[in-house]
Amino acid sequence: MLSKWGLVKDKSKRVDPGQIEVKVMFQSGGQMVEAKRPFIIKTKSASDETSLGMEGPVWILICEAAHVSHDVYLRLRSRVSEARAKFPGYGVLFMEGTMEGSLGWYASTYTL
Repeated sequence: MLSKWGLVKDKSKRVDPGQIEVKVMFQSGGQMVEAKRPFIIKTKSASDETSLGMEGPVWILICEAAHVSHDVYLRLRSRVSEARAKFPGYGVLFMEGTMEGSLGWYASTYTL
């Protein structure tokens, strides 16, 4: 969708790890202006826990959360806490996916 809207500034050929630079646009003096720094989306695999601790991102999205270990979840939760402390309203951990194939901790975290 970002490409369709012409907002992708640059992207890596690799996916894991990968990176997408998104143009940030804002209105100034009645016209749209591109910010000097892009918004950066990084992709990483949770198969190597040590690669997940280098940065304090403002958002983390865990895809297929039921398939990551509880240790990975705790590590990522701690990574967003840095942003939450610095920038109120940020530092969010989004988790998506079904309970199917859950490692146990994920399904037991939520009750209906």
